[in-house]
Amino acid sequence: MWRTIVLSFVLLFLGVASVYAQGSSDSIVAPRITVGEDEFWLHTVTKGETLYAISRKYNVAQTSIAAANPQIYYGIKEGQLLRIPIPEALRTKKESTAYKLHQVKAGESLYAIARQYGVSVAAIRSANALISDTIQLNEILRIPEQHAQTDPTLQQRVHDVQKGEGVYGIAKRYGLTQEDILEANPWLRERQLEVGDKLIIPLPQAEANGAGLAQENGNQPFIPCDSTAGFPKWKALNLVLILPFELGKSQTTTSEDEIYDIAASASRGLAANTRYLDFYQGLLLALNNFRLSGYNIRLLVFDTQHSPTVVQKLVQSDTLKNANLIIGPVFSKNIALVSQYAAQRRIPLVSPLSGRTSTLERNPLLFQANPSFYTQLKTLVDKTVKQGTARIIVLREESLADLDMADKLEAYLREQAQRVTPTPSIEILRYPKGEATAKRAAQLRKLLENERHTKVFIPSNSEPFVSDLLGQLNGMSVLKKSDSVEIYGMSRWFKMRNLDLAQLGTLKVTLFSPFYIDYYSRVVRDFIDNYRSLYRCEPSQYAFQGYDIATYFLGALYKFGENFQYCLPRYNVSLLQNYFDFRPLQDMGAYESRSLYLLRFDLERGLVPLP
Repeated sequence: MWRTIVLSFVLLFLGVASVYAQGSSDSIVAPRITVGEDEFWLHTVTKGETLYAISRKYNVAQTSIAAANPQIYYGIKEGQLLRIPIPEALRTKKESTAYKLHQVKAGESLYAIARQYGVSVAAIRSANALISDTIQLNEILRIPEQHAQTDPTLQQRVHDVQKGEGVYGIAKRYGLTQEDILEANPWLRERQLEVGDKLIIPLPQAEANGAGLAQENGNQPFIPCDSTAGFPKWKALNLVLILPFELGKSQTTTSEDEIYDIAASASRGLAANTRYLDFYQGLLLALNNFRLSGYNIRLLVFDTQHSPTVVQKLVQSDTLKNANLIIGPVFSKNIALVSQYAAQRRIPLVSPLSGRTSTLERNPLLFQANPSFYTQLKTLVDKTVKQGTARIIVLREESLADLDMADKLEAYLREQAQRVTPTPSIEILRYPKGEATAKRAAQLRKLLENERHTKVFIPSNSEPFVSDLLGQLNGMSVLKKSDSVEIYGMSRWFKMRNLDLAQLGTLKVTLFSPFYIDYYSRVVRDFIDNYRSLYRCEPSQYAFQGYDIATYFLGALYKFGENFQYCLPRYNVSLLQNYFDFRPLQDMGAYESRSLYLLRFDLERGLVPLP
């Protein structure tokens, strides 16, 4: 029997909206929603109801219902909200004014959006009840379609102009002519293209609808966000936390007071793994914020004892069947056990700490919060090379330990360089393992003497090699005279104790990490004060992670409901050390965060996050 700690929060009744449908398809009374061009009934699955029964009830084919609800890949469950496609003949007659939805991107103005869609600023203001032209990042705007561009055979997407790009190169990239670009962007006839401009890229209707157009974020089909089904505030939400606390062999129930206080736990011989206890305590602070706002959350905590056998018994007992969200477990083998169970029962599962999850491809409701190292490495390349550069230099030691990492980095760099115009050159300088870097100082100096903008990558986790190489770079006068060279290292460098911080600052070395804590932030300072007051100790990185995970996913459930994954691109919440950027890995696959901070050493300010 597992140690279970149950935390129940106060129930606040706010009312409930009923969802029902009855009768034949021409007399159905049920809520309707419109998503893009499509219209749906909303149906709540009742106990024992099957997809066949729902199909008969609405006189809509099972395949049509499945296509509109890809999340039922693993079946349906009681209480699940389904979108039922309304046959054409029964759809609501549309008024003359229809809308498209636009999510505001960084740097966009109301004028630019109006120009993009061929409507007036006043029309957008009116459609969104705006009292000024000020708009917010990620805000969703309704765009009136009745004044849209007149050619119905064309649709469009937007291209953000990067450094070094020209009209010819952009047109070639999208299989268009320069004249196609100029016709879609007539202002280009009056001035030259500039970095940051947003170009309308016209696409034939078939391609715009997805025929032959590859998804940038994998092969998963686009599913529109439906924000009408947020989890009710008054309803009890069952949150399950599964972590290897390793609290000891005693089967007696542990009180919450003992779990809150690390010192008290130790004094009672409950050899708790403090990393996961920190995570739990940070999560409790997040839950307390929801409780103070009137949300009703029931928390069940399971100690896996670091044992797959314990997890297997937990899954077989069906104890988790009523969970609305599962956070944990930690290790790949245990995650695989819970993942299959959660997928079959349509329960979102969060892998909160592991960067190596073997079951990502099999569960469309699995969220890996900590990106794998190679995802981080690829994101580093995407972020840096897209900024534009003339040359890329890779300095690598021929070590078996770093061979795979260095090869992967080279492959990512070559792939990303082909997407940039003009294409930067890539040069590799190899150092034999164990050889002093001074023996290749002349070759390195010659590479760096070119005044063109250069990005230098050092794919090594060997502290002796890294320390030696940074010493060589720091001593080269060519670097002290130029700001055109940027040096990028690996995330593991943060753990190297003998690196010279003065050298890192002088060279302005940039490292990467999925985590960064801004201690000047009011949210961070408040969290630290509350944590110290309640637990009488300092929060670790695990405590920050527990708070962020709970804040992010509970907020998404309450805002968007059980299908919140389709709404994450428009979801923005203030966190402590993360900003999550979840992307689907493949068709019906899981989600992995691609969030990454680029952190540069500065002699005056210390470690500085880059924009």
